[in-house]
Amino acid sequence: MKKSIVYQLLLLSFLSISGFVISAILYSILINTPLDSITSLKITQLLQEILVFGLPAILAWRWLSGNQIKTLLTNTIDIKSIIIAIIFIITIIPCIDVLSQWNKSLHLPYFLRNIETRMIALEQQANNITETMLSVNTIWGLIANIVVIALGAAICEELFFRGVVQRIFAGAFNYHIAVWLTAILFSAIHLQFGGFIPRLILGVSFGYIAIWSRSLYPSIIAHFTNNGIAVLAFFLSYNKIIEIPTENFSICTGIISLIISGIVLVYFKRHHYKTAKRAKD
Repeated sequence: MKKSIVYQLLLLSFLSISGFVISAILYSILINTPLDSITSLKITQLLQEILVFGLPAILAWRWLSGNQIKTLLTNTIDIKSIIIAIIFIITIIPCIDVLSQWNKSLHLPYFLRNIETRMIALEQQANNITETMLSVNTIWGLIANIVVIALGAAICEELFFRGVVQRIFAGAFNYHIAVWLTAILFSAIHLQFGGFIPRLILGVSFGYIAIWSRSLYPSIIAHFTNNGIAVLAFFLSYNKIIEIPTENFSICTGIISLIISGIVLVYFKRHHYKTAKRAKD
């Protein structure tokens, strides 16, 4: 018998919260070991991605569908889709930057100002932790950050959000509503008020990429590319290899970026519609 949407979401939430508690316990153990604080943070970050997002997604999918992990990923890797997804992320970066600047200028109503202050404080704390992890000056440190912040997050979060949450919503609503609801949760769970809108747009993009390709591989690669570029840019700027100014894109550049990335996304959709049509014929 098909499980209700409430049951499915509660099960997934229970698994995710349990994973968070376990990762917190493991962190309390790690900080009492000879490992330095930065290494402990990175290990905890990776464990948190696995225990809060990756493993709950796999367990929930197995329990709810009875299928193996390979069916969660669905279609095989399509190289052309991967390339288009990477191009899309590169072209949308200026647009995301402009949206981020605008998002940071927004404020909640006056009666919610205390909540906004607390949210900003939590966000700043999270940013400080992230910058601490990113502040490395060796290639091995860069590789570790790419694995933890880019690869780990991309795989685990896409399995969780686009792989399970979006499919749960799609079972109750049309796929457009499913994509947007999932993207809202995806952005909100990061607890970063100043980056809510740009992360929402990225989440929506990842959602449509997964829907149209009927596969998680392109959305995982797109997510990885986005995070990986941020990690690499910070490394180059921090070590003064290349000075990369932040928040420097104009509104005009953002609009052009939106148009170009939109065209790339439409091309991605048409590519998969044509592929699906040829498969039927």
